[in-house]
Amino acid sequence: MARVDTIQELVHAIQAVKKFETAVAYGMPAFRYKTKIVCCYMQCKRHVGFYPYSGNIIKLYSKELASFKKSTGAVQFPNGVKVPKGVVGKMIRARMKEIDAQLAQKNKIKK
Repeated sequence: MARVDTIQELVHAIQAVKKFETAVAYGMPAFRYKTKIVCCYMQCKRHVGFYPYSGNIIKLYSKELASFKKSTGAVQFPNGVKVPKGVVGKMIRARMKEIDAQLAQKNKIKK
């Protein structure tokens, strides 16, 4: 599996959840849900970086991501390794719920 395959698998896993509006965040391709960035990604020399814009989401799925290098805000999927589409989908859905809660709280404060 080549680098292009890894990034395409990640994008397909994200788009399988919902056809998001595309955007650019911090110079990286990103997907927007409502007014917020759901996630972004970047092809690096040895991996594809996946950034769900929430450290809580990575913590929530840390056991399922145990075989991948990760930090507070990113997961690295090595080039040539199958992207765990199920986990990526779960992370995206959890991020969408997080955004919905943030927006609901923001609207509550405005009223």
